[in-house]
Amino acid sequence: GDGSYNEVGTRASTSLYSVKLDGTELRRITFNPNGDLDPVQTSDGRVIYAGGRTPVPGSGSFPRLSLFGVNIDGTEEELYGAEQGMRIQQMPCATTNGLMVFVETDSSGNQEGVGQLGSVRERRPHHSYRPITTDPDFSYAYPTSLRGDTLLVSRRDSGAKGLFELVTVDADTGHVELVCQDPGFHLLQAKVIRPRAVPDGRSTVVETAVDTGVLYALNLYEADP
Repeated sequence: GDGSYNEVGTRASTSLYSVKLDGTELRRITFNPNGDLDPVQTSDGRVIYAGGRTPVPGSGSFPRLSLFGVNIDGTEEELYGAEQGMRIQQMPCATTNGLMVFVETDSSGNQEGVGQLGSVRERRPHHSYRPITTDPDFSYAYPTSLRGDTLLVSRRDSGAKGLFELVTVDADTGHVELVCQDPGFHLLQAKVIRPRAVPDGRSTVVETAVDTGVLYALNLYEADP
């Protein structure tokens, strides 16, 4: 974050940056006034993340946190997954079988971001939404790919607000199995330590030595139907 606030002035706004492993070439790649978080890079090189969306005043709709995609150089930002699923979607992760899994909820008062698990297919994210878990007795957070479409996820009892435990979730069947729990600690943000394929590279039109650009606007009324 740079100290700025979102459009309605209720919280600090955060942006996504890219940087080399040696700390050089720090570059901002998103410019959403309502904040971006939870980036994950997919095998094709795109970055999928959660972005805040403030509704048009007087529209009667509510703020959303939706999935977006952007190239690592900050180009071709787009809404990822359309308007499918619940209103708040974050913590995306990609499985090795091409499934994009995320945590979703309809409660904007949920400060921890926990909820149920939903998914879309990377090949058709706008037309493939499917809920994975629908059990109100449990809340989930921080899914990560384990193998195939099996996920390693933090889970806790929704009513008792107890400690998070680690479970596996089969994204195809919804089957859940306990992995481990600790009576004195939350178990969160588990990661599998293993080799990872280098994401695909791409050519870029971004000139890193230039801090200005050209904005193109097209008139959609001037078109041949």
